[in-house]
Amino acid sequence: MSSTEIFDALGVRLVAGRPFRDDGSALREVVVSEAVARNAFGGVDVVGRTVAIQRGRSPAVPSTVVGIAADTPTVTPLRASAGWIYTPPTTTDASRV
Repeated sequence: MSSTEIFDALGVRLVAGRPFRDDGSALREVVVSEAVARNAFGGVDVVGRTVAIQRGRSPAVPSTVVGIAADTPTVTPLRASAGWIYTPPTTTDASRV
């Protein structure tokens, strides 16, 4: 399944940039939600910027923002989501921040 098909299956629309490369070179690429772009970067254009992604106790890995995804509804009405950081399916599924 291509990264475009994955975003389509999740019902996530990209509003800027591109999905992950499908040639296996996307291990250090991320797509962030509009909320992450707004909250973490003040709404500036983040495509092309490098961010440090840390999972659990693993060391942070520098990754390039290649796209911005439209915000999606939160899972719970009690607390708004701070956003999503999507990583290539070869590394892990979408991560909530």
